[in-house]
Amino acid sequence: MRMGKEGASANRISKELGLNFNTVSRVLKKHGLGRTRRKLTREQIEEIRKSRQRGESIYSIAKRLNISTNLVSYHLKRSGQVRRSGRGQSPT
Repeated sequence: MRMGKEGASANRISKELGLNFNTVSRVLKKHGLGRTRRKLTREQIEEIRKSRQRGESIYSIAKRLNISTNLVSYHLKRSGQVRRSGRGQSPT
């Protein structure tokens, strides 16, 4: 419960304690500590966009801002900056 109150995610708690993710999620939800959506500020979203334009990787942006790579990708896609890797396509 302490980790949940400190804001740790269910995923992190389950990995650190060796517990099933669904069990941890259910217990956190029962105690009002369920999943919360962390909204990014406009400044953070702009920082993601500018960092990517400078060539910074999605991983390093996420690590620096302490957010998930999925959240970085989500905001880049919304701004039209993420392109598919092109894997499986023939070179032109």
